[in-house]
Amino acid sequence: MNCGQCGAEGIAADALFCPRCGNSLGRVCDACGADAPPDAEFCIKCGSRLVGEEKSEATAQPAGERRQITAMFCDMVGSTELAQRLDPEEMQQVVQGFRNRCSEAVARYDGHVSRYLGDGVLIHFGFPTAHEDDAERAVRSGIDLLTRNNADDPAEAHPTDLRIGIATGLVVVGELEDAASQPEKSLFGDALNLAARLQGLAAPNGMLVGDLTRRLVGNLFEFDDLGQQEIRGFAKPVQVWSVLGEARGEGRFRAQRAFGGLSDFVGRSWELDLLQDRWQKAKDGKGQAVLRPATVQQ
Repeated sequence: MNCGQCGAEGIAADALFCPRCGNSLGRVCDACGADAPPDAEFCIKCGSRLVGEEKSEATAQPAGERRQITAMFCDMVGSTELAQRLDPEEMQQVVQGFRNRCSEAVARYDGHVSRYLGDGVLIHFGFPTAHEDDAERAVRSGIDLLTRNNADDPAEAHPTDLRIGIATGLVVVGELEDAASQPEKSLFGDALNLAARLQGLAAPNGMLVGDLTRRLVGNLFEFDDLGQQEIRGFAKPVQVWSVLGEARGEGRFRAQRAFGGLSDFVGRSWELDLLQDRWQKAKDGKGQAVLRPATVQQ
């Protein structure tokens, strides 16, 4: 062990003071006040973890985790006007019913309610639990939610319309902490902002999705192309699609891959050149045949 004050080397690990300059080498337990050797991680008196400068650096907040998620923002239409007409207790019941329907629709598809924002709710699919079909789950959840909300319910004294926006993209998951609250997981990324903006553009009982979400779900649903839209906060126009409902009469595998055509080959430039060469020779009158070797079963 070395002394940070005078640079003395070879000091015994259990020493509390430097034999050359008298600098204190130990630490004090914050829990019980007992002295502890500099290399100790836990107090020998009470067992509490010791916190020092070197420990605080080692336990500093780690960098955020990068995840791709599909965010869904849902909002009640006309809630401000409704709140002016209703007693606060009645308005509370309306909002609670809306939140219950959101929770039920989201739980069915393993989504996560991130937070309630008054008469709105932010939901994500892909965090904390990720699925390869999170975009599809989000759209199905939105359709389910609109269906539940539009169902005739005698107990619903004040029915309301909803607007939904859905967007997929890369986010960073990190923790925010202040003096008044405990650390909480927060997500940062354009997908969250886009979902909120799309919700604002949607018609009552309508659902809009971004272009990446549209591509990920293929033709599993029917869409109306709304074209490029100028959206506040985004430098370039954003392609927007309106969800009309679930597609009918097409196989799931085909529907997922129909939109946007076939994927490009990756790492097969030699094979593609060979096929094109053989095809050109065939067009020149020289018959060709290309065989793919059978896969060897292990």
